[in-house]
Amino acid sequence: MSRLSNLARLNVTAWLGRRSQFFLASAAVLGFVCVATLRYFAPAGLHVTFLFLIPISFATWFLSPLAGWLFVLAASGTLLVFDLTHKENIWPSFLYWNSLANLGVFSLVVFIFYEVRDLYRREQELSLHDPLTGLLNHRAFVEIVTTENRRLQRHPHSLTLAYIDLDNFKNVNDEHGHAAGDIVLQSVARVMTSTVRSTDFVARLGGDEFAVLLPDTNSEAAKSVMAKLQEKLLQHLKEQHYSVTFSIGAVTFETMRDNPSEMIYMADQTMYKVKQKGKNGIEYRVCE
Repeated sequence: MSRLSNLARLNVTAWLGRRSQFFLASAAVLGFVCVATLRYFAPAGLHVTFLFLIPISFATWFLSPLAGWLFVLAASGTLLVFDLTHKENIWPSFLYWNSLANLGVFSLVVFIFYEVRDLYRREQELSLHDPLTGLLNHRAFVEIVTTENRRLQRHPHSLTLAYIDLDNFKNVNDEHGHAAGDIVLQSVARVMTSTVRSTDFVARLGGDEFAVLLPDTNSEAAKSVMAKLQEKLLQHLKEQHYSVTFSIGAVTFETMRDNPSEMIYMADQTMYKVKQKGKNGIEYRVCE
């Protein structure tokens, strides 16, 4: 049950995260107005001050820490004005003390939410990207392939998925050490991302295996992109004096497939045909 509740919470958070800044700001202001109105009409013995934490935390999380601080000042000022005009039997020094206390508690909430939001976003980033190269990881790549695969049903077009394996990469680790191997992987990632279009997706699927997804790319265009990519990769590693080559399997899909993981597997199997032929080549396939 807790898993379902966590999933619902994350879905709501993700949904709100996709809304416009105007929508989020309007929601925060509306929440503030509702709480202020409730505070105005609430009986003297009913404590509702803590409800101001709702718009404050909402603004901090979904807008910015600055927005959170502005709501803190607005909430503290509203409460002080209300107390000064409705509690004449309380010493003014007590009222100012209460106002400072409210300001302190509200500010602490902004600080905590800012820290938690930063950690949450960093965790999200790490969960979708390979820590060594900064590329998409396997999980994120499957999600993107799923999205692009669905587009094939709504908008008929072609997409190409390429699976890339580094030949003889083990020799780099054995002869130069794993630190050198990491540098090679990072440099390969940079060459890939700088060669393909900004609308394409590059991922490290594990070890020395990479993948590239080219939306709106037919087989002829894919051949041009893959040839250019392999040429640049070979040239770069030759300049670094590493005898690493690349086996590439590229599959162009013209219709939607039932399983995105199957699409990645097909590209992987196409790449292995290059391995069987002696490595360092490109194999193409079209699935209608």
